[in-house]
Amino acid sequence: QNGSLDREEWNVAVGGDYYIDSLRTIGFLYDFVIDNDNNFETHSEYDVTSSTNPNLSRIVIDNLFDHKDLEHTFTLDYNQKLDSLGSSLSGSLNYFFNNYKVPFKQNYQEIYDVGNDLLERNEQNTDDKKNLYGIKLDWNKVYKKSNLKIGVKYAYNTNTDTFNYYDNSNDELIFDNELSNKFNYDENNTAFYSSYRYNFKKSTLMLGTRFEYKEFEFDNNENIKVSNNFFNFIPTLYYKANSIYFYFTQRLNYPSYYNYNPNIVKINDTEFSRGNPELQPIKTYIAQFGYTFKKKYSLTFQYGYTGTHIYNLKSNFTDGSSISMLTNGGYR
Repeated sequence: QNGSLDREEWNVAVGGDYYIDSLRTIGFLYDFVIDNDNNFETHSEYDVTSSTNPNLSRIVIDNLFDHKDLEHTFTLDYNQKLDSLGSSLSGSLNYFFNNYKVPFKQNYQEIYDVGNDLLERNEQNTDDKKNLYGIKLDWNKVYKKSNLKIGVKYAYNTNTDTFNYYDNSNDELIFDNELSNKFNYDENNTAFYSSYRYNFKKSTLMLGTRFEYKEFEFDNNENIKVSNNFFNFIPTLYYKANSIYFYFTQRLNYPSYYNYNPNIVKINDTEFSRGNPELQPIKTYIAQFGYTFKKKYSLTFQYGYTGTHIYNLKSNFTDGSSISMLTNGGYR
């Protein structure tokens, strides 16, 4: 087995800050990234000894693909000091674009001692585009013994993933509609969060809340259209008295958007995978208790429970093929 690769990476970042006065600042940052694997060629040869097919002597596989990844990131932010205690107001606008392309060619050849050799060719093209728009506003009010923070965030995410598969027959490319797919995904995500911290004598109490609403819809080349939404309330509690503290919170992890894609994807001749349109986010509840002794030794106990665990469900068929799909189930 041998191969060759032309590796290329470019990164340009431009940023600046403008101080309106001693209390207000405007800043921006633009980041540009190119990450390419050009002319990535691999050549593999396998000598074969087979009792089921004794005439098969060698398998030769040639792969050629390019990996092209392009990213643009732009951020504009505003910061303002409100008083001498440290109160502040801040906001930001964000934009992110990513284009990921992978053209791929493969020649698969079986060489026989007796009989005709087998030559199969295919080409694949992956083209994924992502656009993310975001806005965020935070207000932080500091008092002598307490602190109040309030924030709101909105993000819009749109993705278009295209995968085209072609079989080469007599030097002619034939589009395979069964193995090709297109996936369009749009998402709106709105979050409101707040926290309040109060210090008294040798104790500290902090209460936090986060309300999050997420809705998304998608469709694919089979005209399967799905829309879904999630509303979640995430609490946080922290209390410390002298050397003892208690902490409780909930973590929420959403699956990646492509895990919802119901299109069947070919991994090899016998293995396939697909997304699950009904996949739910992972909710984990965490409780933690800690104790510090003589400011040198600490003991921590933590318990976490996940009731919507995600695992990979694999189904096997009588012809030797299998298909895998992420599924909610069980607990951790």
